[in-house]
Amino acid sequence: MQEIVLQDPNPWDREVDLLRKELDIDNKKAMYHVDRGMKGLNRGLGNGLAKINRYLYGTHRGRYYLIGADSGVGKTTLTDFMYVYNLFKACEELSIPLDILYFSFEISVIMKKGRWISMLYFLKYGETIPTDLVYGWTADPSRVMTADQYAKVKVISEEVERIFSKIRFVETSVTPYRMFDMMLHRAGAYGDLVKNASKASGPSAYVGYKNNTPDVVKVTVVDHLALADDMGKGLKASMDLASSLFVKARNLWDETVVVIQQFNTELQSASREHKHEMAYVPTRQDLGDSRYTYRDADVVLGLTKPVDYQLTKLREYTELSKWGKYFLQLHIMKNRYGGGTGDFVPLFNNPIAGVPEELPSQATGWNALLQDQYIAKAAELTKLSAY
Repeated sequence: MQEIVLQDPNPWDREVDLLRKELDIDNKKAMYHVDRGMKGLNRGLGNGLAKINRYLYGTHRGRYYLIGADSGVGKTTLTDFMYVYNLFKACEELSIPLDILYFSFEISVIMKKGRWISMLYFLKYGETIPTDLVYGWTADPSRVMTADQYAKVKVISEEVERIFSKIRFVETSVTPYRMFDMMLHRAGAYGDLVKNASKASGPSAYVGYKNNTPDVVKVTVVDHLALADDMGKGLKASMDLASSLFVKARNLWDETVVVIQQFNTELQSASREHKHEMAYVPTRQDLGDSRYTYRDADVVLGLTKPVDYQLTKLREYTELSKWGKYFLQLHIMKNRYGGGTGDFVPLFNNPIAGVPEELPSQATGWNALLQDQYIAKAAELTKLSAY
């Protein structure tokens, strides 16, 4: 990791002026980004969800994405599908270098590999095969994979191992400072970090970055933020600190940060029970465990499950009790760079395969026949998950 140290005799100088005066850093100039845009180098990368892509313009370098939901709704499933698997796939198709650092505090890597086998199996063969069947985590000795399923899983597992070998996983809880330090050293592999000698050591000492490999997409995923080591400071202080460090990484070296945060249960509070559907649209207060994450993030997505609130109808989608846990709303709570803030995209989520599917709307062909088809899919998944 190479560092450029700036001697700053005047601590009141603006950092950006100091950088402009002593270094010629291209990525601090507007025309650098204009020219990259004209060459198509700033286009967003696919996330596997076409409607969401129209709002978010894909996944970008130097963005802070925050995914919020209650426990068990599908935060990790959505994150892995959009910001890990489909991002990996998009970068590979376009020959764009991708470097992912994944803080998987909630789910072990071996469990995650099993889930990914189920996901890729579904995407390749259109068949839902549970992770517990893949790993043999069953009580029924007769419930085992067929020879055909085993052969397919063996091939898919090789692909999963290939993808995972390119992702740096951290399973043990670490502090926000340690997370930043790992991002810092990873950034140093692709460029020169600029330090101000008059600053104290630590994150505040870094004031700039000379990007020597601008095509590399550097991504950090945190699942989930409340499980990071709080250093004895308490949950809120630790999460606030982590968010401020994510902002620094985003601003200095175009880190793409994807943070999962659990709602603070306000969505399921008694005061919201049996109200109109708008009462269950997530708000900033539902991410109240931190003062900073919602404020700092560029894009905030909130995931809700209407069946949890006894809602039976949502716009053109009816009989939601028959859809059960498979009907989700993906709310665009905040979006600094695109459109659609306040809108939501309905999803049919297959939690066994880990694959969310965007539903058509009334304007794009939704009808009673499709409704019945998705209700039938929900019934099949319920039966499959009952084993």
